[in-house]
Amino acid sequence: MNIKLYDDDIAFVNNRLEMISDIDEMVQKIDNCMNFYQNDWFYNLTLGLPYLQKIFVKGISDAEVEAIFTSYIANIKGVINILEFNVDLDKSTRVMSVDFRVQTTDGILDFNKNLTTG
Repeated sequence: MNIKLYDDDIAFVNNRLEMISDIDEMVQKIDNCMNFYQNDWFYNLTLGLPYLQKIFVKGISDAEVEAIFTSYIANIKGVINILEFNVDLDKSTRVMSVDFRVQTTDGILDFNKNLTTG
């Protein structure tokens, strides 16, 4: 069980913290992990996805991007297996869409995230 976040922040509902668990907690955990940029946390600069260091750089191949994401996702606590993964970069809008399906300790989870590359 974990604290439910609203717009990536703790919020009180009727003067109480709302709690989440099971698949909803995994959705929140994966979303938070996908929003975690490497070098953002002063205590450990190696944690997070290397968006600026590797992913959003010119010339990186789709296979390299997929390898970075799948390795990162596979190491999220509670993820058992990556069942499907797709990444698509629309160069005209500079939006990267990441879609994947994972087996977690709480069930199957479909996830989609759109990321702006610049």
